[in-house]
Amino acid sequence: MSLAEVEAHLTAIVGSVHDTHERVVITRNGEPAAVLIAPDDLAALEETIDVLSNPALMVSMGEGRADIEADTAVDLIEFRRQPSGEPDPSAARFEVEPGGSLTAPVDAHTK
Repeated sequence: MSLAEVEAHLTAIVGSVHDTHERVVITRNGEPAAVLIAPDDLAALEETIDVLSNPALMVSMGEGRADIEADTAVDLIEFRRQPSGEPDPSAARFEVEPGGSLTAPVDAHTK
């Protein structure tokens, strides 16, 4: 969208970006010059960049995912209930779906 179009319709464009979370690329002389983005989307992008740029956090997340996939992860509430601090084998567990998303807790006794 050209800068002239944005100037003429700024209020409507800002409202649309806010409501739809679509980004608007603003051009000057036919070249991209700026992007209008909803504040929540910008915050999410910045948080993602922070996570991805933290090597220790990325390693920790990888270890956590490996624990989930190996079915060795334990629900935190159940873990804290154990006086020894050792995981309870009957604690709620999560299933990993194809693509990496987690399902609701699964009863450990049904596995």
